[in-house]
Amino acid sequence: MRFVRKAALALTGAVLAGGLITATTGPASASPAPKAKAAAVDVAASGASSPAPGTAPKATGGQPADSPALAAAATCPAQGSRIKTSSNARVYLVGPGNILYFFNDSTEYFALYSSYSGIKTVSQTVMDACHAQSYDGSGWELAGTELIKPSGTPDVYIYDYFFGGWRWITSQSVFDRYGFAPSKIVGVSGIPAAGPNWS
Repeated sequence: MRFVRKAALALTGAVLAGGLITATTGPASASPAPKAKAAAVDVAASGASSPAPGTAPKATGGQPADSPALAAAATCPAQGSRIKTSSNARVYLVGPGNILYFFNDSTEYFALYSSYSGIKTVSQTVMDACHAQSYDGSGWELAGTELIKPSGTPDVYIYDYFFGGWRWITSQSVFDRYGFAPSKIVGVSGIPAAGPNWS
């Protein structure tokens, strides 16, 4: 972060464009920044207020434009993606709310999936971005995970230890987005007490 701040001192101009900061570089004593391209937002002309001196510009969602959460959202694969790096065999799942879950072993993994197909190998930079956007920055193990379907209902639940138990998978499209294997659903007799929905 210190390097980024020092580098920012050498900038001659910055323009907030589409929620991202674009900058022109040059010596601090250089002439004013060139006019922004047409796609850039002119804060003064739009009637929006400029950020107060010493504060970071705000981007979509009210977060500072240089916040790790925004950088992560731009680079981490979508919810439902299973990812790993080439240097580590551990498989992660980008879950609801961009929480990064991991499978500690093949037993946990094969409780939800029937094969390793669909796992994307990502760069360490992308993996770091996923960790940065996750709830606690490190990921949560899908310990004891399982898919169940109570008799007499079409509802399917996933066990998520960190959210306090069973979570209802809200639709078939959500089930498909995560690539869960229908063959892994276990029939049960009663409806479990459920935590927040899995969406």
